[in-house]
Amino acid sequence: MPTLPILQRTLSLYRHSFSILLISGISVFAPLFCHAENASSAQPHITDSPTTQSSINYTYDPLANPREDLKSALHHAQKKNTLVLLIFGAEWCGDCRSLNRKMTESPLADTLSKNFEIVHIDIGEWNKNLDFAKQFGNPIAGGIPSIAIIDNNNEVKFVAEGGTFANARRSQTTSINQWFENAITNINTNAPVSNKIKNEGIIEGIIKRISALIS
Repeated sequence: MPTLPILQRTLSLYRHSFSILLISGISVFAPLFCHAENASSAQPHITDSPTTQSSINYTYDPLANPREDLKSALHHAQKKNTLVLLIFGAEWCGDCRSLNRKMTESPLADTLSKNFEIVHIDIGEWNKNLDFAKQFGNPIAGGIPSIAIIDNNNEVKFVAEGGTFANARRSQTTSINQWFENAITNINTNAPVSNKIKNEGIIEGIIKRISALIS
């Protein structure tokens, strides 16, 4: 009966054809995947720049003496000709912890390390270091975390009295970094510093990341 040999030959032909197609597909697409992987690895990792502060663990130390910390920060700021960034908050505050984490991410880590000496001030349950905070206006009136920026002569240049950083969890690291870059420029030119962080929209963020990948 000739039907069975014919079926066997047909199946054999199909298997042979499938094998050829499979090998051809691998040979065509494998280089594309390898190229994409190599291109990806060639791109700098945004959290691992040479100047990142990712190894720093920022905290609000309840035992710290903010007056002594400020004195030390001013000393170093005068040597390096930088500003001093005071950050008011507490470890129980989720937005405070979020800001601390984002401060270790690129590009914000680089911007801060180049331009500021940083002092964290623990306010406890709104019952610690309040007199110290009042020296700089009322930085915690709009919520925490909050900041004050002073120059290396202890002159106040900016106080975030409008809750600028109180929603740090909802702010992108890049948006916070842009705010600091603008603040530094405005302070150096004696221009007003904005109390608002402008977060990029979802579409703008996607476009920016795609542009970074293909550039």
